[in-house]
Amino acid sequence: MEVASGTDRIVYDQGFYAVIDYETDAIYLFNVGYADAPNSGLWRLDPQAHSLVQVASRTLTVEFVGGGAAWYGDLAPGDQAPASLSNPMARAFFKDRLLRLDLKTRAVSPWFRRPGKEVRAIGVDGVGHPIVTVRSPTDAGTSTSEELWLVTGPDVGRQIHRGLGSNSRDFEGFGTPLADSHGLWFGSRKGVFLYTPDEKFQLVSTAVGEVAGRCS
Repeated sequence: MEVASGTDRIVYDQGFYAVIDYETDAIYLFNVGYADAPNSGLWRLDPQAHSLVQVASRTLTVEFVGGGAAWYGDLAPGDQAPASLSNPMARAFFKDRLLRLDLKTRAVSPWFRRPGKEVRAIGVDGVGHPIVTVRSPTDAGTSTSEELWLVTGPDVGRQIHRGLGSNSRDFEGFGTPLADSHGLWFGSRKGVFLYTPDEKFQLVSTAVGEVAGRCS
């Protein structure tokens, strides 16, 4: 939709896709899974040319697009799901490594790994570094702990917060962070948190929800 005129324009109307990210050069889509099937693959939609190009295989579940890359997980070669996961389905979907797919070159690089822990990208900072959650999973689909990491390069990162897992009533459950001149803003079930350039992580509001726009 064009905001100024309020008119709609169809840019693509085939297949069953949903938007994962809007970039200045294109819109990135994933294939919506049916029933319990996960979302899969990654496509680049050029809204001017109305063309759709596949970027990543349907076998991949991309977690986030940002910083010039698509971020997704796998179980690193030689690693195993933790003993706490006895459910075959939970073990099959367990991922302890984050990989980076360069959107221009299509090169894939291992980026971050925590054996025995569940790793997932939830966003990027102002210069494109991924923000990652690290969880200790259970068979019930919950977790006993949750950490936030800022990963600045392959296997280079720092933990910015550690909290209780989703099996606790005090679970924070951070959403997609938003970066601006103040730092990184995180919406959560407990309020809004800010991670500042001087590496402080603090609760700044008890308002529950997602951060929808930059602060002035």
